[in-house]
Amino acid sequence: MIPLSLFALLLLAPLQSSRLILVPIAPAHWGGYEFAEDWWADTGDFLGWVRPNTRVIHYSYTYVLDLGTYIYLPQSNIDDEGGWAYVFDGVERPPETDPETAWGGHAPGIDGFHDTGHFLGPVAPVGDFVYIARLDGFAYLPEDHLDGAGAWVYFYKNH
Repeated sequence: MIPLSLFALLLLAPLQSSRLILVPIAPAHWGGYEFAEDWWADTGDFLGWVRPNTRVIHYSYTYVLDLGTYIYLPQSNIDDEGGWAYVFDGVERPPETDPETAWGGHAPGIDGFHDTGHFLGPVAPVGDFVYIARLDGFAYLPEDHLDGAGAWVYFYKNH
């Protein structure tokens, strides 16, 4: 049995040293979704499997498996209906794209989808919304939101 005074000395010794050891306490969830193994969270019909970048404070950048890219989606942007995210584009567009048939500078394919590459993959615009094939759902993305570097997109939880 350790004497009480020795126990107190062992317990208080780290507090008296000049080093402060911080042990990060990771949250158990992101945006209301529980983490599974290796920080992956299944958001179901919202974005599918996501993995927040755990090296960035507040987990603002999130990897979306079905899109195959990171998006800027702070937890504060997620509400009961969905969430606003900035999706980075940077896709080269062919200069001969017909503006009458193009959407955001992306030419339509033979299947009717516009291939946006790593931006959102194949999409089918419907007014101010786009059907995103990789997510099997709609998102709010008016064409004028595209700014050349990306766009603010509202992803719905129940699409």
